[in-house]
Amino acid sequence: MWAAESPPPEPPAASVRWHTAALLLVVAALFAGTYLSVRSRGAARTSDTARMTLEGLAAARQAYWMSHTGQGGARLAAALKADAVRKLAALARAAPSPSAVRRLALMQYWEGDSRWAATLLGLRDLAPPGRRLDVERELDLWRRVLTPGALRPRDVEDAAARVAGLNLGWFKRIALEALYRNAGENEAARRESEAAQRTTAAFAYLNMVGLLALGLGAVLLLMAARRVMAALREPGGLRWLLPALPPPLPRVQADRLYLVFLAYLGTMAAARFGLFGVARALVHRGGPPSPAAGAAISLAVGLVAVGIPTLMLLWFGRRGGPGFVAIGIRRVAWLRESAWGLLGYITATPLLALAVAVSAWAFRNVSTPMNPAAAQFAASGNHWWQGVLLLHAVLVAPVSEEVMFRGVFYRALQPRLGVGGAALVSAAVFAVLHPQLPIGFAGIFVLGLAFTALYLLRGSLLSAIVAHALNNGVIFISLALLMGT
Repeated sequence: MWAAESPPPEPPAASVRWHTAALLLVVAALFAGTYLSVRSRGAARTSDTARMTLEGLAAARQAYWMSHTGQGGARLAAALKADAVRKLAALARAAPSPSAVRRLALMQYWEGDSRWAATLLGLRDLAPPGRRLDVERELDLWRRVLTPGALRPRDVEDAAARVAGLNLGWFKRIALEALYRNAGENEAARRESEAAQRTTAAFAYLNMVGLLALGLGAVLLLMAARRVMAALREPGGLRWLLPALPPPLPRVQADRLYLVFLAYLGTMAAARFGLFGVARALVHRGGPPSPAAGAAISLAVGLVAVGIPTLMLLWFGRRGGPGFVAIGIRRVAWLRESAWGLLGYITATPLLALAVAVSAWAFRNVSTPMNPAAAQFAASGNHWWQGVLLLHAVLVAPVSEEVMFRGVFYRALQPRLGVGGAALVSAAVFAVLHPQLPIGFAGIFVLGLAFTALYLLRGSLLSAIVAHALNNGVIFISLALLMGT
């Protein structure tokens, strides 16, 4: 009942071989280009700096939380403080910057390490010519802020304003707490301490929600496994299990989708390497783009990459297909499909966590870069550009990638590889084209399979898009809460 009344003739074997060779060539080129770009000296430095910054910040927040709540005892709090100092010191050595020096000095001060004053002297070595006087003024500010009784009452608010303008992030709370306490304003110091704990608690609560979702996901996964086993014992079990399973397309139409996917990969490669190359040549003189430029380019690449494929789908749709309906873009009850996306993502979280844990253990001695968008988010201190990266992660990327990988690529493979084979190949290509290799492959592969399962279960891309957006949103919201002040 799935076949057309007069199916078009099969494409010649040479056409199939050409499509396959072109796909492998484009995927290899994209993989090589992405690998070289994320492994370049500048990109690797940005990724390592972002990772060390986040690790140091997480350690400092955990130590602060344990110390002020009394959880774990004084010995554990002291060990966490020492660990935070060690990580921030490693960051200051690997990527020296005024921000890294200030945060290390504040952590040393809070731990009771008298070397904080010597650490701050490192600002002199980082001062550009002509700014030495500004550094000496800042050193004098820190001496008065961190020394009890050294700040006159009438200078407190001015000093607090200057400290708040030093790009300290969450460490601003530690600095202001010390400032007010040393000035004898204990109520103001208490407010800063509560603010530091409150933002840290929000991150801790998100982790608790994640653990609850993991437990619920395990229950849902067991229920889904029982249903699958029951379905496989019934005649026509696959159709009963997946009532919205889209029928295989005629191979001529599937080959057209193959061309659409190749156009997507080619456009993405041209946009990514072209725009980043222009940014390096004209703006950054061969170096890696700034976090702001990287955010803008990432968004531009995501939008440009789907332009030509979208036009091709429109053109094919007006000439007998395949069009948007054939790949799962159709009118649905968006609230119900969104709920399916949420449940599907929660169900996949135990498998995702297992895949990430096993992969991290297997490749524990292999350096793996952060996702460039996450690294740019962590490195950028501008909330506007962080918003651009968040928009790209939770809207542009889920829509474009689900349409192209699940809607177009899976449907192109389905007639020849079947349901399972097409799901495996499309998920593998999806994982290979992400930059977090090798550790990230297994987790992204599992996500690709989960998104495909949602697509097959619902017959619409919306649930897969929602699940994809949730995954990206959780990552970026975690970063935002961790970095929040």
